[in-house]
Amino acid sequence: MAKPKRLFWPAAAALLTLLATMQILSALRESTTADEPAELSAGYTYLKTGDFRLNPEHPPLSKMIAALPLLSFSLVFPADRTAWSKADAYSFGGAFFRDNAPQADAFLFAARLTAIFLTFCLGLAIAVWARTNFGPFAALLAVTLYAFDPAITAHGHYVKNDVPLALFGFLACIAWGAYLSRPGTLRLILAGLTLGLAVATKFSALFLLPVFVILLAIRCWQAPEMFSPWRALRALLAAVSLAAGAVFLVYAFPAWIHGAKLGGLNSHPFLRGLRISLYHNSVGHPAYLLGMHGMKGWWFYFPIAFAVKMPVATLAFLALAAWASVGILRSTRIRSVPLAWFVLVVPLAVYGAFCLISHLNIGIRYMLPMWPFLFILSAAIFSRAQFRHARVILLLLGAALVTESVSIYPHYLAFFNVLAGGPARGSKILADSNLDWGQDAKELRDWLRGHPAFPLCMDYFGEADLTRLGITGPSLVARWKHDRRISLDCVEAISVNFLEGVYSNPGDFAWLRDIQPDARVGYSIYVYDLPRRASLGQLPLQHFTATPKFVEVRHQDFHGPPTAADPARHGEILGFLMTGLGPMNPPVALDKPAPANPLGYTELPLFCQWNAADGGPFADVLYSGSSPPRAGIYQANILVPASIRAAQLTCTSALFSGGQSGPASIEVPLEP
Repeated sequence: MAKPKRLFWPAAAALLTLLATMQILSALRESTTADEPAELSAGYTYLKTGDFRLNPEHPPLSKMIAALPLLSFSLVFPADRTAWSKADAYSFGGAFFRDNAPQADAFLFAARLTAIFLTFCLGLAIAVWARTNFGPFAALLAVTLYAFDPAITAHGHYVKNDVPLALFGFLACIAWGAYLSRPGTLRLILAGLTLGLAVATKFSALFLLPVFVILLAIRCWQAPEMFSPWRALRALLAAVSLAAGAVFLVYAFPAWIHGAKLGGLNSHPFLRGLRISLYHNSVGHPAYLLGMHGMKGWWFYFPIAFAVKMPVATLAFLALAAWASVGILRSTRIRSVPLAWFVLVVPLAVYGAFCLISHLNIGIRYMLPMWPFLFILSAAIFSRAQFRHARVILLLLGAALVTESVSIYPHYLAFFNVLAGGPARGSKILADSNLDWGQDAKELRDWLRGHPAFPLCMDYFGEADLTRLGITGPSLVARWKHDRRISLDCVEAISVNFLEGVYSNPGDFAWLRDIQPDARVGYSIYVYDLPRRASLGQLPLQHFTATPKFVEVRHQDFHGPPTAADPARHGEILGFLMTGLGPMNPPVALDKPAPANPLGYTELPLFCQWNAADGGPFADVLYSGSSPPRAGIYQANILVPASIRAAQLTCTSALFSGGQSGPASIEVPLEP
């Protein structure tokens, strides 16, 4: 045991230093992600003005920490104050980066260094607490799992609050556990303050409140002589009060420095942000999983994300630990289990339940607060299990973990394990911040220098300034909507989020999704040489023909068709039932009832025009695809614009050749 103790700190320091090095090198290569301009500029305005109007959906602590280095730069607020007056954080952030463009890379990297520092601190906290409670061997295993976890490496170097929440949430739990084990004023103060820091970082930290209550109940059960009901209640109220005070100070200190007013109780930015956050979770967020799209998400989203985004070696290690725990529990008297084990299990269970019911299914990063508890728990169980050939197992798993983690460098965000098919197959499973956060714009610039693509079409998801990077080109889908036909005379570079329809109409690029790209730039931007593929006959569109026909039209609530007595209304979304719109993706058998999940989207864009004979406006086609549970019927959801006074709709499908299929028209009774 003396040797592990002697080598523990050099080994732990080497692992955490390697993690920080990989993060720094990745941070230098990557462009700003989609959320960083909004959150970093918001944090800067908090420090400079004491005004918390921007990005209230997230508490300010991690944003202010990230923005601290920006105070050493000579930065200007955007000249256009519209975004500031409207409290539009994303528009403000984009303008802030553009107006400070010469320094943008430098101050973004400085801000990312604070994120890397907090990631290092979390690793250090894991090492110290695990060593104290479970010994150096278990602690070193936990630090190894942490240091080579691609999700930590990726999200730990961005200006975002997920890893800071993991840090402060972990500190809050271990501080509360320390107080419950040996009650004392200083320990109680530390527990309350760290709870406050966690809540001031992200509203989801409120999961810690039931964790505190459950841990307190367990301690009262284990040691009733130490905690009477009255003493337990006082301790809990004191911790929550201290946390509330810490949250208040995080907001109040910048406001006090600048003489800004935070408003009354109902208008305080913390409560305003909490209401926004709860509303966001209630209505959901555009989500993508295995080709499915939705707003409310799926209960199995995070289990699948966990299974495909965790290295196979880590999954195997967790499985071994879970198997070993069964045998250990059989011979264990639960009431006598040291509290440290409950400090690991309870937050895991509570936060895991929160994830399953969350309607914000947009990334594995939401699970990161579980990582410290999960890694320490599995390492502690493994170190106590009596595995035959334990050294051989650890050697093999360690080699596999290092290989799989290091091989993805520097594209850690795009990591998918080998069982999932690796990062090249990732877009078929997950998207958004699991894969495409706009981080690869610099990679695209470098790729284009070695592979000139003219003309270039660009459908980019993110906040990087493409013009400053020398990347210019029209949006392919915008050209469709302007020309009313498919134009395949450019090399298309498209972000995965647009390709898979995460933040766009899923039917826009349905025809492109099953084609192998000519290149994957950083795994988040796919490149298609459309002219070359067209000349080689590799594009499926050239084989399709479609002759649309209208079957009927229904009101928005499908109670019946528009009639003279019950006309369509301006601003209403009508459902047009049609035939002959060509193939769908995923394929839908026209002779069988169409499934509701997943929906089939037409591979050919559907173009419609109101009152075409009079040169009326092109229609806003919100959806074009299958119409569950009908068989052989398509559905097009189309908005009735306020600008028309008569309603004849003409629709046609675009063809690869540039020609058009025969148009179909239908009269729609419209209110005066």
